Amino acid sequence: MAFSMYAIQKGKPEHRGGSYFRGRARTYNGLYILAGFTQLAIGAYSLNHFGQGPLPQPISPGVYVVIYFPEISITVGVLQMFPGAIGFSRTLHKTSNVPERNHMFQALCLFTYLSMISMQNLSQIAYAPGGEAAALAPTLACVYFGIAFMPAFLDWKMNRIPENLDGYYDTNNVIDAMVNLKNGESITHSTQRA
Repeated sequence: MAFSMYAIQKGKPEHRGGSYFRGRARTYNGLYILAGFTQLAIGAYSLNHFGQGPLPQPISPGVYVVIYFPEISITVGVLQMFPGAIGFSRTLHKTSNVPERNHMFQALCLFTYLSMISMQNLSQIAYAPGGEAAALAPTLACVYFGIAFMPAFLDWKMNRIPENLDGYYDTNNVIDAMVNLKNGESITHSTQRA
């Protein structure tokens, strides 16, 4: 949002069209797939070398902080890879602007976020004896929020903002809106796009 406002103020809003957000969404969805793959790989490695959970001592592989149940890490890894792959494929093809279709990806990201919170925070973190890992829960909730919802946000932006923004932020339209505000009229939003 801040970058979009900067582009508008500098007189170059055409640089923040749908294709700009499509490229960023491709990157974030690729990172989503990578996060899922690494979690899947760590879970599979832990399951192969240490057996099924609950493990007597947690495995702490850095980013994924605490693993008591390798099976949960495998499941969460697959759940992260699935919407990442769907989001990545959506960036390669121009999707229709049918709202029902576009909202399904956001709903899938919400489901994935809730699954990650319930499986990782409520199972893995809460299993630590004496609540010694309790401080990790809010941190992971924030990390998972960014992992799950940034692709959903960028998907929404790439499908709602026109590819070509020439005339979309026309100075005359802004001046007319300011005059209307001074005359006491309310702000109206145009649904026409260039």
